[in-house]
Amino acid sequence: MAGFAYLMPRPDGRLLLDNLHARRGRTGTGIGGRLLRHAFTWAAEEHPGKAVYLEVLRANTPAIAFYERHGALRTDERVCRFEQGFELPEL
Repeated sequence: MAGFAYLMPRPDGRLLLDNLHARRGRTGTGIGGRLLRHAFTWAAEEHPGKAVYLEVLRANTPAIAFYERHGALRTDERVCRFEQGFELPEL
């Protein structure tokens, strides 16, 4: 397996691109872009008219750069706060 992508239907009708991963050693080979295009094609065929979105940790700059190279736009930012006192900023 070279990698995988997982789209999850959400209650609001949109599809969350919850995971997209290339196998270790396969990054930079185009696998991620092919997985992303396949995920969008599948979404358009199986869930026509539904928006696809994703969430990325703000510190994950390589992932942000990857998605922006493939046309993603930043639309929101939020911070998840946990009872234990830590935060996870997401875009």
